[in-house]
Amino acid sequence: MPTYGVYTQVDLEDVAPLFDSPLRGYSREAGRFALELAAAAYDFQLRPFLDAGWTDMTMQIDRRLLKGLRAAEEDQSFRRNISNLWTEAVAQRLKDASGMLLSARAMVKQVWESDTGRAVVMLHKAPNNRWVVAIGFAGTGKRLVDWVPNFNFSHQDGLHAGFESIMRQFAANAPNMTFPAAASALGLDSLTLPDIIDSMKRPDSPFYLFAAGHSQGGAVVQLWINHLMEQGVLPENLSGYGFAAPSVCDAGYPCRQLPVMLVSNSDDLFARVGLTGHMGRSFVYPADRALREMCYMGLADDPFFMEQLDSFSQLTDTAQSLLHGTALVYALSYLEETEASAILKDFAQTSLIDMAEGTVQSFIRLMRRLYRQSYEQAAGHPPDREQLLALARDYLGRMRAYGPRKVMHAAFQAISAPHHLVFRDPARPGMAPYAYIVVRGYPMLEEKV
Repeated sequence: MPTYGVYTQVDLEDVAPLFDSPLRGYSREAGRFALELAAAAYDFQLRPFLDAGWTDMTMQIDRRLLKGLRAAEEDQSFRRNISNLWTEAVAQRLKDASGMLLSARAMVKQVWESDTGRAVVMLHKAPNNRWVVAIGFAGTGKRLVDWVPNFNFSHQDGLHAGFESIMRQFAANAPNMTFPAAASALGLDSLTLPDIIDSMKRPDSPFYLFAAGHSQGGAVVQLWINHLMEQGVLPENLSGYGFAAPSVCDAGYPCRQLPVMLVSNSDDLFARVGLTGHMGRSFVYPADRALREMCYMGLADDPFFMEQLDSFSQLTDTAQSLLHGTALVYALSYLEETEASAILKDFAQTSLIDMAEGTVQSFIRLMRRLYRQSYEQAAGHPPDREQLLALARDYLGRMRAYGPRKVMHAAFQAISAPHHLVFRDPARPGMAPYAYIVVRGYPMLEEKV
């Protein structure tokens, strides 16, 4: 009996559609599977994949690797079942335990050198005597340190340094990712991810790699597929899907045509930032009334939200977006400390300001410095002071007219509402934007040339 995905109802046992190369166009079933895989990389809810026969699972949480989840039918013993559940529980505990935000001083120390990133790797036998290796890369987590790579816009080698650091961390962990069930089936003593990658350099490789990710994870998908092709992996042995993926290369980098499908919501600011170029084929869903009513949780009827959404839709590149972000943080620095503290706690969803060292204003100064430095890396020059101050005054005027929390709340919602991959609360009405696109809206996707 088939096992279906939680969010798209795709058959998780049917791996045949995963072989449809993105170079040939968007695949409805592959897109749905990709969304399920990208969602699983966030919370490691892997039971549906296990039930569907996926095996040899490895989870990466920052530097840690957790291995040992195998398909239920391979070992029906009580011990194996408990082992599977224990591994899932440990992964969740590590993820939650890492949720404490860093102090301002620790943040400064780690600004461009944080080891962060989550991924899940699994394997499934295909009907054509091949094996599919599926890799899901998670998007940005809730910790402050998880956001640090997003703001590292340096690009000495032509690639976004922050996203590249996450990809290289995953590559460094690859030799420790093993596939004992597949090794046994193939009559091998052992099998690692580098062994599989070496095999995929041949046309007759028994392995096929399918990667997916959302947001930051969608950026890593592009860089990972590019990295594999630079090593000599053949494009016919690869597929990648990215949702809401930022751009990852600069104008001087040879952004090759990768077997990667990138899907974005036109309202989603995150898909318009990064560097200047994406790697792969980019398809955009033109946000309409139907999507906004179904996916924005009632906000489509809020004129204040729609005004802010329309304002952000005018931001078409990274430099513009960072300039507005810097101005918004500047405006916060002019508020009373109690007001600023309440706003920051609202959006951190934790006691962000309960820092052992520093005050609210020292944290805001840190964020101002981070935004300014990111702008300089992305644009190649400091922001124009008069333009920056004019934007900051505009935001401050809106805060004084409508209230700081209302303005910040509208800005936060205009950024976050279009960006959701899935809604994890089954009681929440509607569908998340990207779930809506892959289930209902894929015929309306328009290729961005």
